Amino acid sequence: MQAVGLIFDEQTDAMCQILQRILLFLFFLTTALTGWCQGAVLPSIPMKQGIIQYEKQYKLKQVIPDAEKLRWMRLAASQPIPGFRDSKLTITAEDKEAGSMSGTAMCRVVPGGDYYYLRWDWTMRTTDSGYFLITNHYYEKPTEKGISHEFSKVEYRWWDLRRGHPWRPTDVKLFFGLDSVTSALAGSVYALEEQGAATFAGTGRAAGGVVRKTGPGLPKPRFRVLALYENGGHHLAYSQRAKVWLDQLAADSNFKIDYITRPDTITEKYLSAYSLIIQLDYAPYAWKPEAMAAFQKYIEEGKGGWIGMHHATLLGEFDGYPMWSWFSNFMGGIRWKDYIARFASAVVHVENKDHPVMKDVPDSFVIEKEEWYTWDKSPRAHVQVLANVDEGSYRPDTTVKMGDHPVIWSNPRMGARNVYIFMGHSPILFDNAAYKKIFTNAIFWAAATRAGKPGAAHAKSPEQGTKPAPGPATFKAL
Repeated sequence: MQAVGLIFDEQTDAMCQILQRILLFLFFLTTALTGWCQGAVLPSIPMKQGIIQYEKQYKLKQVIPDAEKLRWMRLAASQPIPGFRDSKLTITAEDKEAGSMSGTAMCRVVPGGDYYYLRWDWTMRTTDSGYFLITNHYYEKPTEKGISHEFSKVEYRWWDLRRGHPWRPTDVKLFFGLDSVTSALAGSVYALEEQGAATFAGTGRAAGGVVRKTGPGLPKPRFRVLALYENGGHHLAYSQRAKVWLDQLAADSNFKIDYITRPDTITEKYLSAYSLIIQLDYAPYAWKPEAMAAFQKYIEEGKGGWIGMHHATLLGEFDGYPMWSWFSNFMGGIRWKDYIARFASAVVHVENKDHPVMKDVPDSFVIEKEEWYTWDKSPRAHVQVLANVDEGSYRPDTTVKMGDHPVIWSNPRMGARNVYIFMGHSPILFDNAAYKKIFTNAIFWAAATRAGKPGAAHAKSPEQGTKPAPGPATFKAL
């Protein structure tokens, strides 16, 4: 027993010595890393109220209109950040009156063997002499094995690195990457706007291949559009994304678009300035009598075109207001009945391929997320149906169905070229190529309304020998 005890003591001593050596090695390693980080050159990353926030003011060499500055901001946001081909910018909001735009950005930074995704918010706004850029709310997500793949605030890692306690030996390179991609973003917008200023100086051509007239001004808009939208509620995200898309299309195709959030200003004289009304998710109730009368005359007499989206068929008694009977008849004599509150994806089938609104649109396409309305009856007997939804394709399935279910149609009894497009709840619709094509076709078809007897604007398609609606002169896919 005594011999066994001696062997056990010797083994214990050996294990303790090994453990001491391991601890000593870890101590020296930690000390070395701490000393290296404290002595390493770190990027100059600005902090404001406890978060990383860059603020950059840029002054252009020449004065250009705010609308043109916003155009160049959109163009910069549509391209990868120079030097970071995996980067992507998304515009989430734009305020033309304030001259501002905001969104999110994401890119991949490779500081070593592993790589990280960075995500942050950005805001750009125009100033008298140029523009001002703010970036903040940075998040990082590592792709290392055994590490959480969730985004977390990058300030935690930055704070420890500055104190000499890096999470990884590559942290310094990570933050140099963060600083570099932010500077590259700012520089890309600045370079594009300088080219925009050169356009106004008389070069005649801007970056991106968009041709413009030389001289101090822009060419006269081909037509004017009035867009009525909801500035609140659960359709706000759709409206904001739609405005960004519409503004880009207007800039590329040289038409002017104005926005209002209430129909109170609508009069016959007010509408006379516009070739097209887009009822962008605005319900047909709570309108003043003068606005209702002016709108009705505009549609019946073909004084301009009309496109209605989604909420434009919320027909019934809502919020204490009676149903607008004329509008119900305009939409085919329907009344709102129900909707799929939890949303569903579905397949839409084109019925009338010859109609200009459906030109170059696939025979069928998928809408990923929509709160499909039902009405008390199908409008088919009173309208020209262009597309329907296949209720059997709903995913998830639902009992909220109506059988014959048109979702895009036009009323040929009106003087105005008009089209109702039901889909219009989710902003992801503007990632759908078929949806954007339908919307684009509708704009240039409806804006070509000719005043005259009811139905005169509803001629056959260009392929059948009629004069085609004017298309965008320098249109590019959005």
